[in-house]
Amino acid sequence: MKRGWLAIVPLLIVFTLGSCVRPDDISVRDIEKVEMHGFSGADVTLAVENRSGSNVRLQEAKLTLYDGGNRVLDVLLMEEVRVLRKSLGSVTLPLRMKISDPMAALALVGRLKQSPERFTVSGEAVAKAGWGRKKITFSRVPLEEILRIFEAGEENLLKSFGL
Repeated sequence: MKRGWLAIVPLLIVFTLGSCVRPDDISVRDIEKVEMHGFSGADVTLAVENRSGSNVRLQEAKLTLYDGGNRVLDVLLMEEVRVLRKSLGSVTLPLRMKISDPMAALALVGRLKQSPERFTVSGEAVAKAGWGRKKITFSRVPLEEILRIFEAGEENLLKSFGL
């Protein structure tokens, strides 16, 4: 059920822009695979293109999903992820998930289908590109807006993760 929320993670890759990397130099092409590790972790493999002349490293990342005002899920990056310069390839994000209320998590998919406008996402990440290091934060961004960035609706999101 919570696997669908992992599609939020590509947003962090888009925001890993250091001082010498332009926003259109980094792009996430596809979510290739999601491998769950019980209820507490997952590996998400993304097809990522880096057209810049710098390696990009995502050193830390945390996303929090809210349903209304209630914290539902935290997703943490477990180890640094590196995207090589001038490359197109797969990048695996090792993630740890913390659910605030396991019983409420069972109803997430149903609530997402009924009223996705209730969900918001906050996050922070530390990225390094070339010589620049940048901390990126965002607060309470509507989930629908994030899905729009990746041209995915909530139905496509759930479908891509087999839900």
